[in-house]
Amino acid sequence: MNRRLLALIALAAVIIVFAVSRSEFQVEALRETIAAAGPWGPLLFVVCFSVLEGLGFPGILFILASVAIWPTELAMLLNWAGAVGANPTAVDYDEYAEGEARLGLAQRDVAGDRAGVV
Repeated sequence: MNRRLLALIALAAVIIVFAVSRSEFQVEALRETIAAAGPWGPLLFVVCFSVLEGLGFPGILFILASVAIWPTELAMLLNWAGAVGANPTAVDYDEYAEGEARLGLAQRDVAGDRAGVV
């Protein structure tokens, strides 16, 4: 499996576990968490947006959260960066899934040939 894809899946899993472990979603708590991350907060937001939206998570949730956390201009910039970053994630995942599907079909064809099934 592609290392890059594994890293993206691992990051998404960590984010999902963190999100699920929180019993209540509060904008103020999210704002404090990002502020505690310092200058890494916006970067973390963009990476999460890019990975999760590229894997099918609704991007509108990130857009709404960013507007609640940052000034409008910064929120728009971060949303744009996250959405642009989601495209390579989606393309990489699509290529991986297509390769796995082709491998599965090839193995099925070989197994069918061995069994005498045409």
